[in-house]
Amino acid sequence: MPLPIFRKFRACSLSARNSSFAYKGRTIDVRQIARELGVRYVLEGSIRQAANRLRITAQLIEWRDATHIWVDRFEGAA
Repeated sequence: MPLPIFRKFRACSLSARNSSFAYKGRTIDVRQIARELGVRYVLEGSIRQAANRLRITAQLIEWRDATHIWVDRFEGAA
């Protein structure tokens, strides 16, 4: 199920998650990633677990000027 934020962007198309694996663990400008994947927006985030707590952070970035369109954090029991 897509994140609710994508309902606000009706013309948004998504790239397969495995197409982003080539960038994992590398420091690359978000604009370069967007150009190489042929997308307008990049969803960036992390998942961290400490003891029995889970924190998920996500940010939707528009590639042209690296503007953050949406940022959120979710926390709860793991």
